[in-house]
Amino acid sequence: MGTSFVIDIHAKAKLTAILAVCICVGIFLGAGCCLAGGALYAYPLQINGQAVATARPSILASKSMVTVSDTEVKHRIDQTFYNNNDYPLECLFIYPLTDHDVSQLEIRLNGAVAQLDKLTATQFFPILRDLVEKSSDPSLLELAGNEVAIVRGLNIPIKGQKTFTISYTTEIPQTRDRIEIHLPMIGERYSLAPVENFRVGVRFKGEVPVRSVFSPSHHILSTRETPSRLMVSLGENQKRIREDFRLFATFSRDEIDFQVLTSPPSNATRRFLALVSQPIPAQWVREPDKDVVFVVDTSGSIDKKQMKLASRVISFGLDKALNRNDRFNIIKVGTRTTKLSDYLLANTEQNILDGLKFLENVDCKGGTDFYNGVITGLEQLNSKRRSSVLILIGDGRGTVGITDAERILEDVRKYNRTKVRIHSFIVGNKPDIALMDKLAAISKGHSANYDGKGSFQPFLNRFYSNISSSVMTDISLEVSNDPVALIYPDSASDLFGDDSLILAGETSPLESVIKMKLKAKVLGKPKSVTTVIGGSPEDSYDFVAPLFGMRRMAALLEREWIKGGETGTREQISRLAQEYGFKTPTAVFHPYSDAGIHTPGAQSDLGKLLWLYRNSNVLSDVQVDGFQRVGNRLFKYVDGMWMETNFKQSRQSKYTKFMSQAYFELIKTHPNLGKVLSLGPEIALNIDKDAVVIKLAGE
Repeated sequence: MGTSFVIDIHAKAKLTAILAVCICVGIFLGAGCCLAGGALYAYPLQINGQAVATARPSILASKSMVTVSDTEVKHRIDQTFYNNNDYPLECLFIYPLTDHDVSQLEIRLNGAVAQLDKLTATQFFPILRDLVEKSSDPSLLELAGNEVAIVRGLNIPIKGQKTFTISYTTEIPQTRDRIEIHLPMIGERYSLAPVENFRVGVRFKGEVPVRSVFSPSHHILSTRETPSRLMVSLGENQKRIREDFRLFATFSRDEIDFQVLTSPPSNATRRFLALVSQPIPAQWVREPDKDVVFVVDTSGSIDKKQMKLASRVISFGLDKALNRNDRFNIIKVGTRTTKLSDYLLANTEQNILDGLKFLENVDCKGGTDFYNGVITGLEQLNSKRRSSVLILIGDGRGTVGITDAERILEDVRKYNRTKVRIHSFIVGNKPDIALMDKLAAISKGHSANYDGKGSFQPFLNRFYSNISSSVMTDISLEVSNDPVALIYPDSASDLFGDDSLILAGETSPLESVIKMKLKAKVLGKPKSVTTVIGGSPEDSYDFVAPLFGMRRMAALLEREWIKGGETGTREQISRLAQEYGFKTPTAVFHPYSDAGIHTPGAQSDLGKLLWLYRNSNVLSDVQVDGFQRVGNRLFKYVDGMWMETNFKQSRQSKYTKFMSQAYFELIKTHPNLGKVLSLGPEIALNIDKDAVVIKLAGE
């Protein structure tokens, strides 16, 4: 899209030939849609009765603010569009009303209230068909089946701008203890250029405490003001936006919030996500005294910039993470280990100054005795009366002494006699992310992998929010009518600070009703919560199965990393990659590769991917280019066609020509297919029991 053509208006035959080429190669005529809740459709310019290819308007700014109270959700969306064509555009603005209980709907154009018409899905369909036929662009078909509000008669001058502001309110059913915020981003996806200024904010300001909050679509930052007031934000500049924004949140006054989301049933198997939130802050007690040992890599693999970041991690911890009665020490790890002190130091001003001086003018050189550094740190944390924390900072790559990952993990388990929580802060050019993350996981700690992108200080703040003493420990989940259910991670981390937990699982219960019991200790006291899950569509979400797949892939890649070369493990990795379009260490762009994992550079890829599969909630982090997920369907781009991954072509396959009468009848009969058909002009998919092929030219 966004391709402009210089055309000789007197050469009608030449124009016709160019148009034919555009259709054949999949370049559509017209600006199509621009949507962040609203679509700006630009009518193609007509020359000698022929449509001229028109560049889509760019989105200069897209800002969405959603405010959630106990009874309603208020939306405000601001979009600024830019006409990059050398001629003015005649446009139509379309806002899909996906919520039927919308009230106080208003659309403003450059600040002035615009006249709008509300249309039912049936009333809108002939208009939608006309727009799609005029532009030969199926991207607007995502609007099929929706009621809409439209603003007509819009004109954008050459190199001009228009700003639309959409505001409305929807109600929240009082019986619901969860909410999903879904903001369509079609316009941002199809903008001519990357969105210059993209912002999303969701503010919770009700009376009921907000508990678990996560996004399966984007990396978010959340800031809690009170138990019931929380701000979620997302900001990116000069970024191509590929996914709709989705945010999920739960609400509860219970001591432990335990809620379960499921995927739609498939072959008697249910995938699920168990959301666990610890007691709200008002119920917490004073943090007990703790001992903290910082182990920092000062070998030659750490450059000056990375050492500066490592020093900031420690200095911030000394200043913000230590309480009055806490003790600390610092260990530098190179070819040999060097301790600030032979024993733990009290949190005094002089000791802190000595610690900061210990980190000055560090000359990073030599090898890394990583094993000895970790074991030395554990030996210092020998108190059974105080909480113990070991903070590892570096790349985790040992080059001196014991370097075998399996041996290191085994001995850390063996010598961690006082249940030290290990937290890993990963820096370095080629870090062993897998080892650093696993060391944190086996001790029920947390890991953070700073890749140099984004502001460092907020990242550091989030890391230290998890260094306080744990509130919930020994967390486990049981599925009562399926004792062999798969649950990941197999050893759940403790919950610290304002943290929550997502457990992913798969069960094949004998009954349609699933009973689950969560067990944990809250401030040392045993607690349990039971919930029952039926087959209600309200509990089913399309992101559940892929997130389970990510955690399952993490377990398989971990086994490959530790054991290596197991045929059965690699076969499972391959099948899972094909099922979800996942990246693998050897074939980041092709999940169907049979290549072995241990190829040059593969170990580094494995560590990075393992960390993402274990820690990220965002599917696009691990999905291969050329794959597109639409709800529960997965499509792969093959030779100019989007093909559903479980599609099987046969002699009985039904062929439909793109833009034919049968094509639009298909959409009218199955409006839920609109988002699928908006992928492109050529698609192979399953509809009920039929195999359907849509082609640019054919029967």
